[in-house]
Amino acid sequence: PPLPPAPVPIHARAPHSWLRMTLTEGRYHQVRKMVSAVRHNCLRLVRESIEEIAIGDMQPGEVRELDRQDFYRGLKL
Repeated sequence: PPLPPAPVPIHARAPHSWLRMTLTEGRYHQVRKMVSAVRHNCLRLVRESIEEIAIGDMQPGEVRELDRQDFYRGLKL
């Protein structure tokens, strides 16, 4: 899927990069720590999915309600 629009840079010539990571198990601030370890700043994180629940083509501010059964099935609980 395409990446969301980039945040407004600090100034026009400020370098920036987008990274896509797939984690099978996340720890507290793990992505920020990994990016910091290679001397980059993490300005924004966008979570695309948790287990089988994905945002897909949802737009910012859009809400999708799941009933309890679909929610637990999506989280594989």
